Parts: sequence; structure tokens; C-alpha cells
Amino acid sequence: MDIQRKSCAWNGVAEVTASPLGVFPPKPSALAEMFTGTPSLIGAIHLPALPGSPHYTGQPVSEIARFAVEEAHAYVDNGFDGVIVENHWDIPFLKPGEHGYETAASMGVITAAVVGEFGKAVGVSILSNAGECGVAAAWAAGASFVRVNQWANATLPMRLHRGSGGQDDALPSSHRRRPGPDLR
Repeated sequence: MDIQRKSCAWNGVAEVTASPLGVFPPKPSALAEMFTGTPSLIGAIHLPALPGSPHYTGQPVSEIARFAVEEAHAYVDNGFDGVIVENHWDIPFLKPGEHGYETAASMGVITAAVVGEFGKAVGVSILSNAGECGVAAAWAAGASFVRVNQWANATLPMRLHRGSGGQDDALPSSHRRRPGPDLR
């Protein structure tokens, strides 16, 4: 739906031309460019606890990467358009900025294995709300997109409840502009 401002004239003031509402000009959908299906099915690969997590059991990252590739096959072989790799079992989730380098490094290595097998329809999500860490892992892995859950599921009550943990919300977006793959 294309909502536009109405033209008006009042007390002899010149008529204002119609323009689309919003602060920024419209831009193409990154997901529509990556995925041809509407809607697109993206399977979530929930990784076991990673190095740095309280529940990490010492499993080699190479084994976790093999697990992730097997999970990706289960999705893609059954018609999914892509996958997103998540550190789902790194609970309790840390606040943004509290993730260690081992999280970005592990996610980068694991995601690179999935990208190597399936190509560009692979994303990264580092919970909870670790945008900078997610961009770093995705960039290193050659992934196509990053999901920062409280940006994707933005609601005022959740935002007030969880907050951003003091992280500057513009930083992950600025990291996308650094040299490297075209992250969405």
C-alpha cells in the first residue's frame, strides 16, 4: 500500500505536492533480492552451547560445524529456501557487548561450513541482540544476512523490558559498511 501525503492549499499558501510518507526513501527488500519464494522459508539451526557459554561441554567447534551442516541439509533438502545459524543454547543469553571473541569466532567458523555447503542463503543470529558480534561472524563466514532479534521483532513493550543493554543501536549498521561481503 502506497500511503501519500495529501496536497493542500490554505489561506493562499501554495499547494504541496504528494510524496511517500517516511523519513527515508523506499528501498528494495533485501529478502526479496535473496529469496525468490514468497513467502520464503528459512530454517533456524539451533547450535549446542558454544565456547564461552556456561553450558559448553568442550565439544570441538569442528563437530558443531558438522552438526550445523547436517541440520542445514535437513532444511534445504526438504524445500527450505535458506537457513540461519543461531547460538540458541548459549543460555542464559548475554546482553549486547558482553559476548566474548570466542562467540564471534565460533559462529564464524560454523557458519562458514554451512555457507561452504549451501552458498549465500545463510544468515547469522547471535542471541541476544548481539548485532556487532553477528556482523563480525557473518562477514568472516561469507553469510548473506544477519538477524538481530529485537530489531526484527521490535515492539515497544519488549524494548522497554529488555532494553538495548547500553549498546548504540547504530553500531551494527555501521559495521555492515566495512569492507567485505554484502550483508543484509
